[in-house]
Amino acid sequence: MNHKCFANATQRIFIILLLFAPYLSFSQQNDSTGLDQFIEKQVADYKIPGLAIGIIRDHKAW
Repeated sequence: MNHKCFANATQRIFIILLLFAPYLSFSQQNDSTGLDQFIEKQVADYKIPGLAIGIIRDHKAW
C-alpha cells in the first residue's frame, strides 16, 4: 500500500470522525448501533488495519 494513499484514507477518517464528534458526545443516552455500523463500514471501505477511539471527560482522556 502506498504511504500517500494510507495518509489520505487516515485524513478522511479523521475528518469524518470530527464531523460526527458532536453526535458522539451524547452517545451514552442514544443507541450506538448506528455508530458501530458506520465505523465498521469505514474501516472496511478504507482498509484501515485498526482503529482507536478515545473518551474525553472533563478535559481528561479516560
